[in-house]
Amino acid sequence: MNFKGRKEGVLSIILTVLIISILILSSPASAIDVTISNVSDTTPTAGDAVTWQITVALTHEGEALDISNGTQANFTVVLGSEGNCTYSMAGDQLSSSNSVCGNLTLSKVESITNTYNEGYNFGYGFTSEGASSRTNVSFGFGYGYGYDIGIDPNNQMTFNVTYNTTGLSAGDYEVDVFVTHDQNSVSSDFWSTDSSDTTLTVSAASSTTTTSSTTSSGSTTNRGAPPKQIIETNAYEPGSPDSANAGRGQTTGQEEGYEGLEGGQGVIGKDQDISRTGGLFGTTMGTTLGMLLVLLVILVAVGYIYWKKKGQNFKF
Repeated sequence: MNFKGRKEGVLSIILTVLIISILILSSPASAIDVTISNVSDTTPTAGDAVTWQITVALTHEGEALDISNGTQANFTVVLGSEGNCTYSMAGDQLSSSNSVCGNLTLSKVESITNTYNEGYNFGYGFTSEGASSRTNVSFGFGYGYGYDIGIDPNNQMTFNVTYNTTGLSAGDYEVDVFVTHDQNSVSSDFWSTDSSDTTLTVSAASSTTTTSSTTSSGSTTNRGAPPKQIIETNAYEPGSPDSANAGRGQTTGQEEGYEGLEGGQGVIGKDQDISRTGGLFGTTMGTTLGMLLVLLVILVAVGYIYWKKKGQNFKF
């Protein structure tokens, strides 16, 4: 039996499985980088305005993409379960059917531009030695010309965003952004990086307590802070000595407090058709398949070691 050939075959299988696992687990290079930065407040109170910046940058892999063309690219701002709003690359709102669009203000502050620079260089030289001697003549002539066009690009665009949190229930809202690029009937989504994604933790607006006082003859009512309390007092005073019958006067004081009721409303999720994908088959499937392949490699390696120890003394 040819153990050497079998050994090389097993090693080839192991290397093949390792290479396939690496290809599946690795994410493809992104042509467009999307980041969120400069968030003014991640723990606002409902009603506060929160600002941040969105940067869309072309990478080396995407330098040939035209994302400035409004017919080929747009981007969407996602605010957790509250919904999303889509804009053109010029900063114009393309959808307005939900509260996110109504509370979000966006302006473009930086565009992708290319600056062309021209330059040229020209040189000329001539030398002659021993011109009077036909047998020893040194002649030199030189000519040089150079021309270059350099591109000094700004490969990113930046948007300022202001979001009014009025109407938001208390809870967490993850802020995401993705760019959709369509070219040659192929649509691709480029999501903001996980490291730049931001979660807004919104707290409910504080309630205010009002105090009112009404005074009438013989009684006074005060409405103030809790707890609820009713106190009633009666005082009797003798009447005038000149009166035939003893008169009785009465003063009643009453205080009532009313507890304020503060209600918190949980976050109600909304169905969305937006999903984040990555890798070859998606983040979850790609990772699971990769782990299975790595486990297969380990099993093959263990089997090979066992076979080598138990079967190396057999001959056919």
